[in-house]
Amino acid sequence: MSYCAPSGERGGEPVRQVGSHVHLRHPERSGRVTVPVHAGETLHPKTLASILAQAGMAETDLLKFL
Repeated sequence: MSYCAPSGERGGEPVRQVGSHVHLRHPERSGRVTVPVHAGETLHPKTLASILAQAGMAETDLLKFL
């Protein structure tokens, strides 16, 4: 799953996919992060900020993968 690379590099593992949403789990943190994967669509800035906060990532961490 190439779209999970940033989270996978930080230890997130894809647990399952339901429709166009991927659920990621970190082996050391509790909970999971749900990431929408809609082809051709851009995430709303607040959605992206929420995903990053849940994953414990900063914007600078994400930019390393782009």
